[in-house]
Amino acid sequence: MKKFYSFISIAFIAIFGLQASAQDAATVTFTLNIDNPDAVSVTFDYAEDPGFTLVAGDNVITRAQYTTVQVNLKSDYAFESILDENGTAQGVYGPTWYTGCYPNNDGKTFYIKTIDLNATRTASFTLTVDDPSQVMASFKGSNANVELQAGTATYKFDPNVETSLFVASTGYKNLYRVTLNDVEIPVTDSSVEVPLSEGCRVVVEANYPDMPCNLKFNYDTENCPGLITSISVNYNTVEFDGKNLSVQAGDNVAINFNRDYKIDAITINGVAQDLTYFYYYLSFTPTEDAVFNITAQPYGNIKATVLANPAAGFLVYKSYGSPENLLTLVDGRNEVEIGENAPTLFWKLAAGYDLVSVTTTVNGETTDQSNNNYIDVVDGMEINFQAKAIVLDKQFVFWVDDQSAAAYYFSINNNARDYYTVENGYTVIGFTDSYCPFSFGWAGAPSTQLYLNNVLVEPLYAGGSTFNVTPADGDVVKAYLAANAVECSVAVVAEGECIAGTTATVDLIVPQELVDFTCLNGTQVSITPDAAADDCICVLNGEEVVLGADGTFTFVITEATNTLNIKVDKKDGISSISLDGNNADNDTYNLQGIRVTSTNLPAGIYVRGGQKIVVK
Repeated sequence: MKKFYSFISIAFIAIFGLQASAQDAATVTFTLNIDNPDAVSVTFDYAEDPGFTLVAGDNVITRAQYTTVQVNLKSDYAFESILDENGTAQGVYGPTWYTGCYPNNDGKTFYIKTIDLNATRTASFTLTVDDPSQVMASFKGSNANVELQAGTATYKFDPNVETSLFVASTGYKNLYRVTLNDVEIPVTDSSVEVPLSEGCRVVVEANYPDMPCNLKFNYDTENCPGLITSISVNYNTVEFDGKNLSVQAGDNVAINFNRDYKIDAITINGVAQDLTYFYYYLSFTPTEDAVFNITAQPYGNIKATVLANPAAGFLVYKSYGSPENLLTLVDGRNEVEIGENAPTLFWKLAAGYDLVSVTTTVNGETTDQSNNNYIDVVDGMEINFQAKAIVLDKQFVFWVDDQSAAAYYFSINNNARDYYTVENGYTVIGFTDSYCPFSFGWAGAPSTQLYLNNVLVEPLYAGGSTFNVTPADGDVVKAYLAANAVECSVAVVAEGECIAGTTATVDLIVPQELVDFTCLNGTQVSITPDAAADDCICVLNGEEVVLGADGTFTFVITEATNTLNIKVDKKDGISSISLDGNNADNDTYNLQGIRVTSTNLPAGIYVRGGQKIVVK
């Protein structure tokens, strides 16, 4: 058995799709109260809606449930406020307000007030840009884009709404320099926000000076050989001798470090770099020569003790569950070493075991870790794994008509997320109480029926094909994928001296009395004659059932209406048979009264000259 999860996510997707399609038939009505219809446009599912004309005041919208709605600002306008009927402000991020025909919006009114920026832009500033092709700018507050031009230009802005200017690079390089009133503002992640005031001067330099920058890297090469694994310039890996590199001002330099070393500090020209979110990668844009001083050391090993009882009950990995990280454990005490750079153990139960406990002990303090598959290991920690072998003291029979009818997936899982491989037809599955409930699921099949002891099981979600079943010992679970189940009736005609000692079972393990019964199509029936019987005949729907090598008559019920004839007695044979009142002739007949050839007869029971003959 192995872990198997994918059917869960596919089932949820299928379920959600069913729910959404059912709800699409519903509609939602709400109102947009707009102060100026010339300031905005409204789109539905991001497409213009022909024939929808906005008016000042109430605009009633009725659309299919879950239709998305966008209220878009036109050029030179801004949102002053968007409130619902309770006065609750709606979140607006950018030049578009997003809402939708959601059930909770039904009957609501939203009040949209706008600002005509042409009337409110009473302040101005100057903006100088060396290369507009490499720069983009927009007003924060109105989110209106600024049409840039080379050189210096004067722009008007609303001092109450457009309080700052957002400037960013359009390429892969950072901006070279941004100043406000001749004071440089640091550029972070290729962008900068510049506060605006009446008459302020903003200068944006996108182009870097055409000059080389020499980068020098200082670190302990003896104790940390190969500390820098690679360097790329403008996203292309370059040759690097480990100590020096020459690049151009404005190049994008990305430095990758060896994860086998612990990086304690990095300074660039004496400025300490923030390593809070340092993941062995450093991006840098040089504007001058730079010296990197790197303090690093090889990672050591953390020593810990693992107690395993039994060792076969657990799979324990260094760091994460990859096969090459699997620890080889023995029963009892195991001394292990774990790299300081990834001081974790990942564990899971082995198939066939139940968890007793997982605990860690540090400095005499013990912590239960049974619910944590990852353990953060510290030096000297003792980790105690305790499990017990599962005794599969129960069994149920599973039957499926045709797994291939499920176009997308078919799966069976127990509660421990063990996946079972079964064949079409019958499979006996051993289990214990901790394995329950079992999950059965499939997708893309013509039928979605599951039965427990011939009783239809409801799916987890209406219209779905995922089921949870808690079987009892001796239960029968049947899945119909290719076609819906058919309830079949079986009329039993039983006679003979030894009929009372003859036994029957259905579905491999369920005892069945030799009386009329019902079952589902595909049900296997086995009949075992009394041990004292010298003669037994079994006929299903007029066709003789041949006695198997195991001493049973075994057949499958496929028809909706069936007749089963069973005769079991101690007679040696048929003494005489009359046909139409006359003595029997010497021709050979099968048990259905059909005359057959007397030579090369297949195995079975026949009548010739009034006497029964057996061909083996």
